[in-house]
Amino acid sequence: MILKLMPIFASAVLLCSCSTNLTYSNTTDAAFLDPGYLCNSSEQVSTITNGKEYTLVNIINATVTEASDCEAKDFQNKVTERHIIVTEANQTWSYRSLLAFSPQNGSFKFLPNWIDMKQNKGHLEQQQLISSIETLPYSFDQISAMKSLDTLFWLKTRENTSTKIKSQMHNYQNGFRYLEESQAGVQIIQCSQNGLQWYDC
Repeated sequence: MILKLMPIFASAVLLCSCSTNLTYSNTTDAAFLDPGYLCNSSEQVSTITNGKEYTLVNIINATVTEASDCEAKDFQNKVTERHIIVTEANQTWSYRSLLAFSPQNGSFKFLPNWIDMKQNKGHLEQQQLISSIETLPYSFDQISAMKSLDTLFWLKTRENTSTKIKSQMHNYQNGFRYLEESQAGVQIIQCSQNGLQWYDC
C-alpha cells in the first residue's frame, strides 16, 4: 500500500447555534492511496467562556474507493477517535490540552449524545459541554490524575508569554514525558512513571 500525503480535497462548514453559544464545524480530507483514498472526516463544536475555549471533536478515519465518497456525515457508530481540546491564557502563560480517546478506551463514551452534532445542535447545551470537560484532568499541572484516565493519547502544552519558554507533557511508555525548550533552543527532557519522581530520559 502506498500513501501519498497530498490531500485531494478539503472542505469546512461553520454554523453558529446562537441559542446555545456553540460553534459547529466539519472538515473532510482525502489522501490518495494505491488503491483508493484515506478519508479523514471530523465534526466539532466549541464554545468560549471565562477566557477558556472548550472543543469536542468526533473523527472518522476510513478507506474509500473515490475521493467524492469522503463526507463529513453519519458519524453515529462510525467515530474512530474523539478529541477534547481546552485552550486558555493568562498574563503569564498560554495553555493547550488535547485528550484523545478511541472506542477501546473507557472514556470514549464521554458525552455519548454529542455525535452527528449538526443535526442535534439545537439540543446541545453549552453548560453540559463545559461541565463535562471540567471533570477531566486537562490542566497542565494535573499529572498523576492522567494515569487513571483511559486515553488513546494526550498532549498538554504551555508557553510563558514573557520568557517564551515552551513546555509540553504527554503520555510515554506507561508514564509521562516532559519537554521544556527555551527561546535559545536549550532543551530539558525528563520522564516519570508516577508524575512525582522525574529522571532524565
